[in-house]
Amino acid sequence: MTTSTSITVINYPGALQSAVFGLQEMLSLANDITESMQHNHRFTCQQLTPEQCTDTVPQKANNSQQIIVVPPSLKDQYYLAPSQDFINWLSKQHQHGVLLSSACAGAFILAKTGVLNQRTATTHWGLADEFAKHYPDVKL
Repeated sequence: MTTSTSITVINYPGALQSAVFGLQEMLSLANDITESMQHNHRFTCQQLTPEQCTDTVPQKANNSQQIIVVPPSLKDQYYLAPSQDFINWLSKQHQHGVLLSSACAGAFILAKTGVLNQRTATTHWGLADEFAKHYPDVKL
């Protein structure tokens, strides 16, 4: 029986493109390795912009895991004020068992959903003071 992991990378304004596309390349290489080792696991990867995140919640297939990755930011400060519709969509995904993850400035977006409250999180060291100021309920 083949298992799968579906990963959605959020390509938000100012997102570090090497992270967005690098994750896709890494998962493609992981598929090559699992195939060569005759493991029955596959990774799928898609990109979504915040505007493409709608009210729908992806349906889980048997033996699958769904993960959303909010990558780091290169420029701009979208991560400080993401759209409320996008935040609501992320919250809904989490409520339906989707694993949310982030890197660096992406943690600001996850923190805005409230899912990090009373949890330990990390962000880029250069953003730590600002993060702590905005999200005091998250253990940084």
